[in-house]
Amino acid sequence: MEPMELHGTIEANLISAIRSARRFRAQRVHGETIEHWKHILARAERDLSRSGASEREALRQLISDLQSELTFRESYYGPSS
Repeated sequence: MEPMELHGTIEANLISAIRSARRFRAQRVHGETIEHWKHILARAERDLSRSGASEREALRQLISDLQSELTFRESYYGPSS
């Protein structure tokens, strides 16, 4: 499956994914949504090395927040949702 296209900055995409993950925390979501969130994480991790020092810490925190949401989701619902 082809990853969804990102629109806007990676920071905006991370914030949006974190908000969605938290909003739907008590619900199952479609597998494509999980894959999209993982795609955002991968892209953010690649972009981290190219970020300026002032942006790096904020980006690390957003990455950590989304990773935590995905880890919670996998421990609660299993690896596919």
